[in-house]
Amino acid sequence: MQWLRAYDRALASRPIVTKTLTSAALFGAGDYLSQQLEARQAAPGAAKAFDPARTARMVAWGATFGVLAHGWYSVVVERVVTAKGYSGVALKVLGDQLIWTPPLNMLFFTFSGTLEHGDPAKAFAAGQRKLWELLKVNWGVWFPVQTINFTLVPPQYRVLFVNTVALFWSAYLSSMAADASSGAPTAVAPVAPEQAAGPGAEDRT
Repeated sequence: MQWLRAYDRALASRPIVTKTLTSAALFGAGDYLSQQLEARQAAPGAAKAFDPARTARMVAWGATFGVLAHGWYSVVVERVVTAKGYSGVALKVLGDQLIWTPPLNMLFFTFSGTLEHGDPAKAFAAGQRKLWELLKVNWGVWFPVQTINFTLVPPQYRVLFVNTVALFWSAYLSSMAADASSGAPTAVAPVAPEQAAGPGAEDRT
């Protein structure tokens, strides 16, 4: 496929920029999807207008995430975990979900809440209230996704695979962030498997 070859060339020549732009675009698209779902679920006359600032915050997070994920997956995961076969996959998935994911999600809540309200302490406290709820959903989705990723997906395409799944996950994340900042209950359930991004290996990453 031509678009995949173009992506492959961009990944080979400018891996961090490619992952950053891909993550930013897909997280922004995920927020747009989330807002559309929220509008459809709202009671007649209660639907909110589209919030471009909320989408912009998710685009900013996506760009930040792309850079962080490049470092985690290409430097830490691929170079620290040297075991091969199923044991290597198991260690990568466990490290991804138990070491990387909890602080990453706290950073997400703090980042998005600070951009929205300008108060890092308030954003961090809101993230603490939501973290366990988010992690339970996250692990149900991302343990199997990352097992597939580390088992079947070639290293140079892992970030693309995860970002594609994360299109739906970012819709859920955006809804969680909006609820955390308002104190309201979660409005939108995850619409499909999906967060994280990352990967790669060798010189492609």
